[in-house]
Amino acid sequence: MASSDRIPSRSEDSENTIFTDIAPMSEEFIDFPITTIENQDTSICQQLFDKFEYFKKETAMLSDSETMKKRLNQSISLWNELLNMANNVNKQNKFCFDANRALVTKVFSDINETDLFNNDNDFSRQIFFGYLDLLNTSEIQQFLTTLAPSTLADAIRESNIYILLFILSTLCRSIIFLDSDIADQYNPLLNAMRVHVDQKLQTTVLQQHANERLISVHQRILLLLWDSSDRTVVVPSLLRTGFGKSVIEWLNYPTLTDTARRPIVSIVHNLSRHDNGVDELNKYGAIETINQMQQLDSVRQSTMLLINTMALALLSTPNQIKADPTGTKPILDQLLQITINASIAEKYRYNGFHVSEPLAVLVKLFVDDTTFDYVMNQAETHPPSNPISTIKLFSDLLISFHVKLKEKNRLEQFTFIALFNILWSISFHEVYHHTLKQHIELMDIIQNVAKYDCQIIIEQYVPRLMQSVKKAADGILFNLSLEIPSITIPLVHPISAQQKPLVMLSYSHVNNDFCDKILEILDQKTDLFDVWIDKRCCKNSVDIWESIAKGIKNSDLIICIISSEYLTSKACRQEIIYAKDRLNKRFLPVYLGKPNISDWLDIRLAEFKYVRFQNTHLKLDERKVEELLSTVVEFISPGHATQNNITIRHHHTSSFSHELPRTEVIRSQSTLTTSQPVEIVENRNKPILKWTQDDIHYWFLQHNICSEIRDMYQFKTGAQMITYAECLKDGWQKQYERYAPRYVQRYPDKELLEHEFALFTSALKQLLSK
Repeated sequence: MASSDRIPSRSEDSENTIFTDIAPMSEEFIDFPITTIENQDTSICQQLFDKFEYFKKETAMLSDSETMKKRLNQSISLWNELLNMANNVNKQNKFCFDANRALVTKVFSDINETDLFNNDNDFSRQIFFGYLDLLNTSEIQQFLTTLAPSTLADAIRESNIYILLFILSTLCRSIIFLDSDIADQYNPLLNAMRVHVDQKLQTTVLQQHANERLISVHQRILLLLWDSSDRTVVVPSLLRTGFGKSVIEWLNYPTLTDTARRPIVSIVHNLSRHDNGVDELNKYGAIETINQMQQLDSVRQSTMLLINTMALALLSTPNQIKADPTGTKPILDQLLQITINASIAEKYRYNGFHVSEPLAVLVKLFVDDTTFDYVMNQAETHPPSNPISTIKLFSDLLISFHVKLKEKNRLEQFTFIALFNILWSISFHEVYHHTLKQHIELMDIIQNVAKYDCQIIIEQYVPRLMQSVKKAADGILFNLSLEIPSITIPLVHPISAQQKPLVMLSYSHVNNDFCDKILEILDQKTDLFDVWIDKRCCKNSVDIWESIAKGIKNSDLIICIISSEYLTSKACRQEIIYAKDRLNKRFLPVYLGKPNISDWLDIRLAEFKYVRFQNTHLKLDERKVEELLSTVVEFISPGHATQNNITIRHHHTSSFSHELPRTEVIRSQSTLTTSQPVEIVENRNKPILKWTQDDIHYWFLQHNICSEIRDMYQFKTGAQMITYAECLKDGWQKQYERYAPRYVQRYPDKELLEHEFALFTSALKQLLSK
């Protein structure tokens, strides 16, 4: 978020009027003939003042863009000479120093009124760093780190620094930074700025009143940091110079005023948009600090409440989000409202927020199904929203930003990635499949991204909470049961050609270190089985997902390393769904500690024996290691599948799609009711563990169970139904209490009636007897 002055704050008036203040001052100085210092002794400054007088005459007419560029570069060069002469200022020539500063400031002000900076990004970047270099000197850095400057030269430097900081903030909002822009050469300047702000916040207590103005250098530094940190590519440079620690310390200062707090809150939010920022801020207790700040009346009644909540979402782990999934429902309403308003606003910005900012937070929050259901079904917006309008909002935005990809704008690329990840999250919920499929232009883009990803070059930094557009596109098509153009899986070798069983490792790359430990353990048994893991088997793969799909198909056992990160990874979720729902593979869950298990995973893996490791940062418990190995050997031993009446291999399948079901069910808009025509072909002898989704739909119809319950549970296999039936042995009331609130969230105008739920659970229990 940038300090765009669209957000009400005490800094708003000063931001809007600074050039208004400068203009008359500049005219006053500029109209004064600089060379009329006849009564002064010849000074070493005189030659410089003569240069300024000549430059003033040349700038009287700024016509074409090339002339403006030339004059602006000349003004920066003259400004540099002026700053170098600061030690020669005295009472007689101070007015000339001020007049010359006003002249070069007016040159920028006049050119800023044109479209030059917006139309020529390369030139804007060049000018930005030209001004930044004026500050990147030992004299300026010494001034910033001196607690109480008192000389006339210091006064000259302070006035120039203030204007330069404002110019940098203005330019910062219109240029595109590159990875290498804020190089180490600027570290001393950034560090001096940080020290200056720290000193001032500790020693200054500002008197707050209705017309408080931002007039100090340290507040101007905070606004520049606010604007620059809005460019995610700049965040690592700020972290290298200690701002991650400092911003949290500043928020804890008891004398901090609302005026100073406002930019710091936004800096924290901007830093948290980068994974390195999340890690650094959390080292210094960012979440606790923000939670304490949320209790302040001045924060709760301002825009800072929304910004703090957005930062908390980005800083929190999945378990922390689930513990307090929404914070407050009005915050979720605001996030969706900002997205709606920004989608139709100029440059996709509304109230200071670019549309990508609420989208990035929604990507993170959508790991919690309760939050997801609220945003899709209950969020209060103007105009009112519903699932169809919300899906259309995200879809239309994706189409708009797909067109902009060719411009290579990193912010637009990031927005495109975030939208793909949001639509991927939506596609996991079957109730929205029909709406997604109806959007033909959206489906065309998703198909093209999946098929021609090599032509879409995205260089934008992607945080770990998101996946690439290629993986998201494949995931969406898979969830919608549509053909994935990039995946053409050939026939797997027959069983006789596979000499040893194959064990696959499924894990989140965040847990790479622990995965390496498990891999080292499994490698001890290579005489009994082979191991498939992406880091070994996908090195030369053009299409990673295609290789993973082949690995899943060929595997006899899938070891999934389940952590909080695994549960929130859409890619990991995709692997589980494909392996269990489509191929009915066997799993060995390996838990890292005690993550809060999501329903989508629990319903698929509850039937399998698991191993749990605690304190995974230490040497692994030898007893658990032995338990892991013995369980793997047990799973892959001949006859194990027969004992459990589970089909292991599906090597005859040559594509992603199911075998066509024998029971044909006619659907309308992805819902099925008992009043719809259904051609029923009974298949009473078919084992429950071989049931397809259509068999399950028929079972619900046969037992007169309402379609809302069916859609809420979304059973994919008969094995899932058996597993859930086992949970009902202790009585159905606990399950009713658990699912009744979710039912209301999913269907706000209905309630889960006890007799209907009892009918459902009774029918499930009958399955156990079969």
